[in-house]
Amino acid sequence: MDGVSGDIISEAKSLDQQFEYPDRSIVSYAQNREDVLLWRAFHRLETGFYIDVGAHDPEIISVTRAFYERGWSGVNIEPDPFFAEKLRRMRERDRTLQVALGRCPGKAVLFDFGDSGLSTTKQDIAIDTLVSGRQVGQRDVEVMTLSGILAEIAGQDVHFLKIDVEGAEARVIAGAATVLKSMRPILLLEVNDKALRAQGNCADSLIGTLRGDLSYEIFVFSAITGLLERQTDGDPLSANVVAIPGERISATLTPS
Repeated sequence: MDGVSGDIISEAKSLDQQFEYPDRSIVSYAQNREDVLLWRAFHRLETGFYIDVGAHDPEIISVTRAFYERGWSGVNIEPDPFFAEKLRRMRERDRTLQVALGRCPGKAVLFDFGDSGLSTTKQDIAIDTLVSGRQVGQRDVEVMTLSGILAEIAGQDVHFLKIDVEGAEARVIAGAATVLKSMRPILLLEVNDKALRAQGNCADSLIGTLRGDLSYEIFVFSAITGLLERQTDGDPLSANVVAIPGERISATLTPS
């Protein structure tokens, strides 16, 4: 065995020891096995609660489906009417809100690309999608803040919060900054710098807010092992990141 291979195996074992492997396995439905990593953190819970912002399809590349199958429930945020109706039909224990999230409440125009998963409230992104030849409709959609939704479920423990909103992640976080300082769920976010910049933000700014203002630590999915590893300044971000409240890192990653 060469030195590089030995280093890779040692790193994999070191990272692997951060997790207590569940005695109950799950089928992964998420795009990059994010549900598996979350399950390792929460497998001791008989039931739990999630919020899925940009829930999309209740089955296909769903981060929350495996949890729902094990008795969990939560709130789905999905402005696209096609997927919102599908979520209501297939997730009877969940509450599904057909709204968009933003920095402040109001109204927005949803550029509706049907069941493609490409619907957006940003006109410039919609124009780029139109260039590809897709048909689009327009409809008004209510905009709420994440803080407003969290206030409606005050007293409910939120175990994790997934945000995948095609570049609007920073605006969603901005609409919940105060509440996230007291209600401390684990966050799973898509961080796409190009998409964030199209909405007037950037990956560095979003990560800086999470670390500085909200005291979260950032973890990325290792390209070597697929497990979580702490992201440090200068290290590349994975397509999705996990943000863990600083005070919960030990309990989340270390076997009890």
